Amino acid sequence: MNDFAETSSGNRISRRSQIKGSDHILISGYTTISANAHLNCDVKLKSSKESGALKLGKFVFIDEDVTITPATETSGESVHLPSIIGSYVMIGKATEVRSVSIGSRVAIGENCKLGDRSTIYDCVVIASNTILPNNTNIPPFSLVYTDQEGLNRYPRPKTPSIIIEPLHESYKRLFEENAKLAYVNSQFTPSEMPRF
Repeated sequence: MNDFAETSSGNRISRRSQIKGSDHILISGYTTISANAHLNCDVKLKSSKESGALKLGKFVFIDEDVTITPATETSGESVHLPSIIGSYVMIGKATEVRSVSIGSRVAIGENCKLGDRSTIYDCVVIASNTILPNNTNIPPFSLVYTDQEGLNRYPRPKTPSIIIEPLHESYKRLFEENAKLAYVNSQFTPSEMPRF
């Protein structure tokens, strides 16, 4: 644990993480930010009344090489919207996040790309290597993955299509338990979520 600085609210932040605009980040507690994670929060917000560019709930686990940047107001502009990530959220290695909102009890696999201004509601599993287009809304209790067959078509689609299936409500408790395990001595990581 020498690689991590621990705050009074139980947050564990790797000394090798890259955090820009730390004064614009609000963390509720028991959050882990792993090595080489990039939080790019030194951005101009749409409203000067906003208190933070990034708000993290409790028991958020951000794995290695994750990049989180607040969403832009519209494509190509340098004005950003605040991003909110709920409690019991696990974000897998090498994932890029540009979402406006990620609800509570969400597991995001490795190598995912969450498009600009995307919204993910509560109790969602996003499988590894999933690409969510900009402005995508994912409903609660959903399993989401990229249509791999669509990627093999010619001509290749500009935006890969995603498949959304219902997720059983029993996952709600599983998210909480696994997020707590990820915090306690890093016993669990998002890559260990059931594969689909």
